Order: sequence, then C-alpha cells, then structure tokens
Amino acid sequence: MDLGPVGQFNLTVCLGKEWFRFPGHYYVPGGVGVEFVKSEFAGALPGHFLAREREGGGSGFWWRDGTRMGHAGLNDLNQEIPEFYVRPPSNPHLVTTVDPTLPKVPPETCEYLIDLDFPLHPRSTPFEPRYATDLQTWDRVICVPFLDASRSSLLTRTMWMPGGRWESGNEWGDYCLLRNRELVGGKEEKVRGMTVGSL
Repeated sequence: MDLGPVGQFNLTVCLGKEWFRFPGHYYVPGGVGVEFVKSEFAGALPGHFLAREREGGGSGFWWRDGTRMGHAGLNDLNQEIPEFYVRPPSNPHLVTTVDPTLPKVPPETCEYLIDLDFPLHPRSTPFEPRYATDLQTWDRVICVPFLDASRSSLLTRTMWMPGGRWESGNEWGDYCLLRNRELVGGKEEKVRGMTVGSL
C-alpha cells in the first residue's frame, strides 16, 4: 500500500505515557511526525535529530550533521526538557491554559495518539487521563489486546497452553491508536481521493 500521499498533510502521532514502548518513527509512514505530550514521567525524553545538513551539498563521509549534534537542553541528570514536547498547533484556539498544572500545549493538538488503557482497572491522573474513553475528542482507529502483567498470573503470562481456560488467569487492556476527530477531519478524505484518483 502506497502511503506516500499521507506525508503531505503534516500529521503528528503523539506519545504520552507510551513514549518508552512505542518505537518512534519506525512504525509511521514517511512524512508523519512523532511527538511527545506531557505524562507523569518527569525525566528527559528522547529528542529528534536536528535537521541541519552540511553546507556544500553533503560532500564528505557523512552528510547528516544532525545525527552528530546534541540538543542544547540535553543533560546527564535525566532532567525534563520542556522543549521536547509537542509544539502548538496552527489553530491557536485549541490551546487552553485553564488549569495551570496542566501542560500549555494539550494532547488535543495531535492528530493521532498512542495510548494504553486498562478498562477493568482504570487509572487516570491530570497528565495521564483515559484518552481512549474520551469519545468526544478521539476515535478508536484500532485497539489490540495488551497483557496487564501486574494483574495476571506469572505462570499463565509466561507459558502458553491450548484452550481458553488457561488464559483466563490473565487480564488484558487496550493498546490503541486514537484519531483526533476535529483536527483530522477532511484530511483523510483528501488522501482517499488522491489515492483513488491515482489508480
């Protein structure tokens, strides 16, 4: 499937508490950005390579200087770097600062969001709300079962036996790709139209 047309719509997939589990740009099409939203984690997040190419057209052994340059905010104390969180959207009416304890750039500025939810044992905090249950803002594009290791038997989660009875000792959550209804809007329709028109 050719996902090339998706790149021209400037889409962003955001990661909150799943920043350490989702492997970044490896699972998104070219041209789709991966950014972070504030979660309960208060350490240093991975940063993007700086997009600066060597002057002179990239002559020499390595032309991607961004991979050799460090960000100004990086530190060896694992201190949080606010600049690594998602940037404000093009439509500023979505940026709200009602609660000073919440991030100034909310997750609602992301077109897509990766989130993990455990419906049987829900947990919500100001920085980690249950995005997957906020159906006014997010559509569940796809959700797959995710083992809740802390509430599953050590034996049944490490060994597999045929039959559903064996796995009944395990509890599962939903690992979801969520789509922002307001931001994505007609972008998907445009991509579908371009893809169909090119066939």
